[in-house]
Amino acid sequence: LKMAEAVRKNLEDQVAELEDLRRRRIFTADEIRKIVRKRKAFEYALRRRAPLKKDFLQYIDYELNVELLRKTRKQRMGLRMRNTPSEFAIVRRLHFTFNRALQKFKGDMSLWMQYFDFCEKTGGHKMLSKALINAIQYLPRNADLWIRAAKWEFEKNANIDAARVLMQRALRLNPQHQDLWREYFRLELLYLEKIKKRREILGIKETTAVNVRDAAALKAQEARSDDEDEVDDTFLVGDDEALVRVPKLAEEEGAAPVAEGDAFLRGDIPRAVYRAAAGSFPNDVPFLLSFAAIYRLFPDTAAAINDVYLSLPRCEQSLAAHAMRILADEPAEALPAEHAERVATVDKLFTAAVKDMPTGPMFDEYVKFLQQEIAATAASTPQAHQLVERLVAVCAAAHAQRVASPECYTAWVNALLTNNAIFEALTAAEHSTTAHPALVCLWLRRLELMLIHNCAWPVIFSLAKKAIKTLKTEDLQSLWELVLRVGTLLADPQELEEAYLMAINAGVDVAASYYDWAVLHGGMPSARAATRKVLNAARTASVSFFQHCLAQEQHQPTRDPTPIRALFERAVAAHGTVETDLWLQYCAFEAEHGSPASVTALYWRATRSLAEPLAFQSAYALQQAGAESAQ
Repeated sequence: LKMAEAVRKNLEDQVAELEDLRRRRIFTADEIRKIVRKRKAFEYALRRRAPLKKDFLQYIDYELNVELLRKTRKQRMGLRMRNTPSEFAIVRRLHFTFNRALQKFKGDMSLWMQYFDFCEKTGGHKMLSKALINAIQYLPRNADLWIRAAKWEFEKNANIDAARVLMQRALRLNPQHQDLWREYFRLELLYLEKIKKRREILGIKETTAVNVRDAAALKAQEARSDDEDEVDDTFLVGDDEALVRVPKLAEEEGAAPVAEGDAFLRGDIPRAVYRAAAGSFPNDVPFLLSFAAIYRLFPDTAAAINDVYLSLPRCEQSLAAHAMRILADEPAEALPAEHAERVATVDKLFTAAVKDMPTGPMFDEYVKFLQQEIAATAASTPQAHQLVERLVAVCAAAHAQRVASPECYTAWVNALLTNNAIFEALTAAEHSTTAHPALVCLWLRRLELMLIHNCAWPVIFSLAKKAIKTLKTEDLQSLWELVLRVGTLLADPQELEEAYLMAINAGVDVAASYYDWAVLHGGMPSARAATRKVLNAARTASVSFFQHCLAQEQHQPTRDPTPIRALFERAVAAHGTVETDLWLQYCAFEAEHGSPASVTALYWRATRSLAEPLAFQSAYALQQAGAESAQ
């Protein structure tokens, strides 16, 4: 009853709106009745005990279509409607419905985003600001919400103070979220560029006439208590509530005092944000370099970019970044000859870097640079050939110093193949498996090169035997499958059988393939002999192998129960404690080829052997019932 009353009251509140639409002939009386029926159904769906998200979305989608139809007809009829009951009623209802949905599904980020888009599209600036605040309260760990809220305050409301406070509160709650640091840094740069352009348009030359609130962002705040702060010389960017602490702007010793306006226009606030970010992630070179990439989007930031590079920690990535900086700063309109000169300079810097720090990661950075340039250079050109030769030399140097990584060896092999140096590539592949014997990908690559080089079967088999000693059992599978496929083409039957048995003893799951090969080469007698060899191996045969052999035996034109029964006995002896299906198949076989007494004895054996006999007993009863119905 309460639900019906609430729905009725909601519909009664729409009477003035619907009457206005009918009176202005935007909708006919029949269309209005249909609208009322639809809204009534939606209201009942939303007021049930557990409404679904799709109910809200369907209602919202329907109201959006009604509003679009209303606007279209209004424009076609040339009506000018202001301050009428129907002009904003549907939009208000949509806001209300969105809020109802969000109260029910507070943690649904996609629903929040739909509401934000709707508010922007309809010009509901106040509603959007309120929605952003509510979303942040419900989802404070979602960085995208904080960024969108700060962007709204800065771009639409032109309120840099509110944007700063939002970003700093976001960083207080999510100090390890790198996107927040980057976007806060970008925000300060955007505002700085906006102020510079405004001053340029107004023709202001003095650097001291800066807004008071911007100068205040550079002032040192009163130091916190000693237990909260280990650095005495700090200040807060933003207002008193902003809690991201960054180093205080220091004047150079012996220099004249710096005006606050000078410091702001010089970009000291973005620098302070960067220093705070660098303090949170001092060793994350890619993250620190992302600030240099943001700086490059703005003019007159060369000195600031230089500060970023100077602040990088000493490591392989930093040295690579310093070397690659020439290319990162390259203008888009650079000529090919200029680019080639820059590449040559970078190559010299990398050469010096690997001499200064001859480590595997440093060589990897060098190799990565050369690979990028090779990919960007047209093939069959002198420049491409020189780069490939340089890559070969660098990889060889890394190998000589025993610091080459698997990726370095792979690049070495690929570069030699580009030069059609097959024998040298095979030698490099051999070095790779010696340096990193536990990586199956390097063994596979070496095997592929041996096939390209047309190596004989004994050489290939020798490689596979070496791999058994170094690779894990699960990694041997792919290597030995390829070796045995090659063996079917290159090896004689005795050699291939030796390879199969060696793989089986090493734990490689190729017993079924061995069985099929034996069937093809010697028929069922050879297959049964292969089965005995597999069963006599050191490792227990798998259930799938037993099933494979049993299927082959039972498909023979003249079935001999003796070998089949022997297979079943070996199978249940190895897996009889857990494999219910084996016992069921054995019972079915005995029911067809044995006596009722043997079936009964087998049934009781199964119940005593299985860890969970109840499942077998139920399945056996169903099997018996099916057999009786078939008769």
